Amino acid sequence: MDNKTEAVRQLTKLKFRFYGQLDQRLANLQRCMINISDAAIDDLDCGQMYDAISELLMVAHSFSGTAGMFGLIELGQSATTIEGLCRELNAERKVPSPLALCQLEQLVFQCHRQAQGIDIGRANAS
Repeated sequence: MDNKTEAVRQLTKLKFRFYGQLDQRLANLQRCMINISDAAIDDLDCGQMYDAISELLMVAHSFSGTAGMFGLIELGQSATTIEGLCRELNAERKVPSPLALCQLEQLVFQCHRQAQGIDIGRANAS
């Protein structure tokens, strides 16, 4: 097997793994958002809030590059926007505004909506 064939085989394997884990990745985004919302509602110390924001940042970061790599451009862009907003919030190190929390929540919902429109069979064929 030549190098090009092996590279295509490995990329196809990664693509199938990504699509197989898509529901779990979306659930992770949602779980992180719930943790952020719970910390905001419970008025917990900022440390727990920023731990949750940092976790959302990491989940969104892994989503953004991989989604884009497999042609899910809009999903990747939404995840990149989540990542950027989380970085801004972490840099400020103060309690996020209700508007910022609402933006994060809307972006997470947007990722879910975008993923619902994915035809995995067609995407795997490309």
